[in-house]
Amino acid sequence: RRAADNGNIIAMAGLGLLLKQDGRTEEAEAWYRRAADNGDIIAMSGLAALLKQQDGRTEEAEAWYRRA
Repeated sequence: RRAADNGNIIAMAGLGLLLKQDGRTEEAEAWYRRAADNGDIIAMSGLAALLKQQDGRTEEAEAWYRRA
């Protein structure tokens, strides 16, 4: 978390994954977005997968998959 807080994009994506696995989807989405907005392709895919699991967010998920 310290590395993610300090701007490490890989750590942001990794934290997003850990939070998703822990069921903390809102926090996971926030960290995935920060990393994805900074160009991390893995975070873009992770964010898309997270959004796809949520009702009514498939359009946004598809946009992130395409961006990745």
